[in-house]
Amino acid sequence: MSRKSQRTNVLRRIKLVPTDERLTSGAGLGTVIELFDKSILAEEFKRCLPQRTSHKSIGSYPMALTMLASFIYGHECLDDLDEFRRDPALKELFDSPTP
Repeated sequence: MSRKSQRTNVLRRIKLVPTDERLTSGAGLGTVIELFDKSILAEEFKRCLPQRTSHKSIGSYPMALTMLASFIYGHECLDDLDEFRRDPALKELFDSPTP
């Protein structure tokens, strides 16, 4: 059977199944941040950050990654980070980001 005859223009039915899984509008953002974290740029980025020593601080690097993700996502200011708090996938990635 030739390759040309194997191709058919038949539409297949797609079965949609409801789910309770919470989806995110920032799909792929976690992957971008993880790739950055594993790149050689991460160490240089860490050296540029001020040290955060407050007992309530999550640390400079996690805070900076959250802000970086926010800007990649399209936020224009720190107040927009509140939108991340309502996104379950990003909340899990960053362990409750706070502006």
